[in-house]
Amino acid sequence: MKIKLAMAVLGCSMLSACGQVENTPKGVRPAVAQSSDRAVKPQGALPEADTSVNLDSYVSLNTEAGGLALTYVLTSRSGEKLPDSELLSRLSPTFFQEQDSFKRQDIADAELPKVKAKLRTYRASEYYSLPFGGLAQAPLALTNVTLGAYDISSKSFPLSSYGTSCWSGSLRNQQGVYLKTLPGSLPCGLPVADENTARLIEAARAKGRLSMRGTVYLFVQGVEGSTVKTVPVHASIDIFDTITKDILSTVNL
Repeated sequence: MKIKLAMAVLGCSMLSACGQVENTPKGVRPAVAQSSDRAVKPQGALPEADTSVNLDSYVSLNTEAGGLALTYVLTSRSGEKLPDSELLSRLSPTFFQEQDSFKRQDIADAELPKVKAKLRTYRASEYYSLPFGGLAQAPLALTNVTLGAYDISSKSFPLSSYGTSCWSGSLRNQQGVYLKTLPGSLPCGLPVADENTARLIEAARAKGRLSMRGTVYLFVQGVEGSTVKTVPVHASIDIFDTITKDILSTVNL
């Protein structure tokens, strides 16, 4: 299957917010994912995350410039057998941009072992992290989740987004590789049992001066076409006042 590649802005968040702008990617050749025996299995037979995995073991999807880590994840799981030149064109910006054949060979000799080592590293990891919050500036970030009015009965603040679940949605890196987050067991609410704290948060929210930042931890269930499919496992979120910069509460899910 051919992937239709796109050049998205580095700070591209949810797909709805990215729009459908498509340009020639810079620095690396578009990834061409194919169907493989490692594609996501039918619903009901999907691998499940181990919630006991230490959060320090999760790898940031912004480790590589422009969200290229997502292309590494896709390539490492797609089952494609790529020649070295194609592998470098896809995953090495320096090789892709060089036009001199002799210089390209020198770059290949130096970078191919590094690219293959990175592929092994990404293939070995199923757990990745993303920054969370509307002010996140990373190439890949979950930015369109919002906080609703305090629910007194459940003593929590509901989270919502564009999808049917607060955590569902799609991101896209510079090469047009998609990260799809599927609904999982992570709740769509931030529990705040202390009434005084809840009142402070609700007051700031009602005045339009509330924001969130943190990290969402994802488990890769598999790849399909140009898409890496994940489910959220944990989240660590600071709720803060945008005027005073005070952290009103930290919630770990």
